[in-house]
Order: sequence, then structure tokens, then C-alpha cells
Amino acid sequence: MRIASPRQYGQSVMRGSILIGAALMLQGCLVAAIPMVAGGAMASRDVINESRDDRASTSSPAETAAAPTPTALTSASDADLAAVSETAVEPTNSQSAAAASAYTDFASYALTQAMLADGSAQSAILENPGALDGARAACVGVPAAVLIDLDPAGKMLALEGAMQSDPAFASQLELLRRQDVTIGWISQRLVIDAERVRAQLANAGLDPLGEDVLLLLNSFDQNKQQRRRAFGQSHCLVAIAGDTMTDFDELFDYLKNPDSALRLNSLRNVGWFITPLPLMPLNKE
Repeated sequence: MRIASPRQYGQSVMRGSILIGAALMLQGCLVAAIPMVAGGAMASRDVINESRDDRASTSSPAETAAAPTPTALTSASDADLAAVSETAVEPTNSQSAAAASAYTDFASYALTQAMLADGSAQSAILENPGALDGARAACVGVPAAVLIDLDPAGKMLALEGAMQSDPAFASQLELLRRQDVTIGWISQRLVIDAERVRAQLANAGLDPLGEDVLLLLNSFDQNKQQRRRAFGQSHCLVAIAGDTMTDFDELFDYLKNPDSALRLNSLRNVGWFITPLPLMPLNKE
């Protein structure tokens, strides 16, 4: 079992539901305190009645509902690492070589981190975002995972119309799954949209079995930050992919002076990866 019980996860999020706000002033680095708006939900294949793979179908109900026992990160072979790179040799017509390279860098880094079975894998979650020092949260004894943001900058994932994705990226994600790296998808969309989000991912070939984790909102009064951090506590979140810096941490929405966050550049391509959107309208050139 790769993901936590949605019931246990929800209880944990509700117990942790607080607003952290007005007291944080960072020597003029931030406009205001960085809000930590609680709530949000993680929708998994146990929440939505969708097709599962053969391994899931043989599990008992009790096994399906149980939270995973923290384990060391699994080991990947050199062949797996080579396969990640080989899948992106030829970009698709709608994908530039630079975009294909960004996907490959993301997947290769995540797979390399998943090979570190000695607990030395690095989290992509900041330990203390307001400090702007680049220190990472602890990442010991929990399953490896990656997180991919589905929303365009300032917008939300489209639920209507055909979408396309890079087939090479889909292949790379499958290699990560084979190494027990959990794939998480995050969006500003509501939990009630979960089935439609899953349909877009499945139709584009990014999550054909509906086996990945969805992190969606309970209401539009909530945001992504709490869910990112909670996911980073239950998993070793080794890599995050997004099209803006805010997809890595919302502190980038509150900076008065971008230069104050220069030390965070140390996470670029080493945990944080600027990538094209994983889902694009089919008719987009």
C-alpha cells in the first residue's frame, strides 16, 4: 500500500487546522505573515471508485484502508535510471527539447533520491519557509514521493475539453511507480471535481489506472500550502514540479524583495523543477 488512509489523513489535517499568521515579520523580507491556511483534502484511489491494478484488487478491505508503515526508500537499478533518460530522447511535436529535458531532470532526480535507502534522501519541503535559508524538512523513515502541480499560473486545471501530455513523461512516471515512488497531483480544484480530474489524467495517459494521490481543496477558502506540507510529512517528498515558484512554496507570493530569497535557488533542479504544464489543451500549438 503506497498511500495513507484518506480517513486518517483527513483526521490529521483537521487536528492540525490552525491559521498561522500575524506574528511573523521577517526583517522586511515579506509583505505580511505567510498564511498557513488549514484544510484541504487528499483524494486517493480509495476515495474514488475507479479501476485498480491487479495488485490492489487482491488486497483485503482492511489492507486497503490501512495507513502505510514507514519504510526505507527502495532501491532502483542503473537500468531504471538509464530508462528515464531514454524516454525523452525524442520530444513530441508539441514539446520543445528544453521542456522534455525538464521532465527528464525531474524524473531522474526523483529516481536517484529513491535509490538512497540509508535515509539520506532530501525533502523538497522547506523546514521554515519564512527563514528564507533553504533548509529542508526532515525526511527519514517515510515513503518516497513526488508532487506535480496541475494548475496554470493564476488559473485552475481545465476540466472540459481534450488534453494532451508528453508520452515520455508518462513513461518516466511509470518507472517511478515501479520503484514505489508515490505520484501526487495537486490542484486548486475542489474535491467534488476529483473524478473529472482523474479522467483528464487517465485520458492523457499520465495516471491510466487512477492509482496516484490527488490533493484537492475542500472549499475555495483554502489553498495548497497546507496540503503540500502535510503530504511532505507523510512522505519523503523528494521533488516538486510546477510552472511557477509559488508551486513550490507560497512564500513567493509574499516577498517584498525577490532578492531576499536568493538562497532558495539552491533547490532549483535539486528538489524544485520548473516544468511545462503536464496537461495542455489538445489544440494548443
